[in-house]
Amino acid sequence: MLILKCTQKAAREFGVQRSKLPLLSESDDPTLLGAWFVNAVKFGRRKALIFMNADTLYSFLIPYRKKDLADLHGLFVEAMFRNFLAEALPLAGIERVMNDYHDGVTLARTDDRRVLGVMNDAVFNYQTLIQLAGDDLAQVDIRRIARNVNRIVQWKHDGAPPIEVMQERLGRA
Repeated sequence: MLILKCTQKAAREFGVQRSKLPLLSESDDPTLLGAWFVNAVKFGRRKALIFMNADTLYSFLIPYRKKDLADLHGLFVEAMFRNFLAEALPLAGIERVMNDYHDGVTLARTDDRRVLGVMNDAVFNYQTLIQLAGDDLAQVDIRRIARNVNRIVQWKHDGAPPIEVMQERLGRA
């Protein structure tokens, strides 16, 4: 089961009250990658969801319109799959994650300020790279931009970038 830990903005976009969402711990998630944090952000006039894996800090963006959120599970799984393939991550690991997440999605509250801080930094990096690439979210290669963001070293993993942590995790599957 996919667990998405929602910020206030994301919960509002999904039409739920964040205060009514459950607070789930690591032990509530038996999947290989664990929970993902999600926030709703704007780049110019376009909206996007940023997803960040709570453990690896790997992130990606999904531009969306309100109607796209009707199938949040499908939206996430397809974007995650495409990003993982673009990164040439281990196929056995990708298959394991796809099997872990096939049952649907559970929304929960965010519970780790450190991950939220890294997510805010990632939003700034996405914003900067989008502006450098043309300033229009609809016309930039968001996978290439995510690729660059996921190669920025992070303190949580002793200076390893999220892509290396994700490669190692999926390689163990």
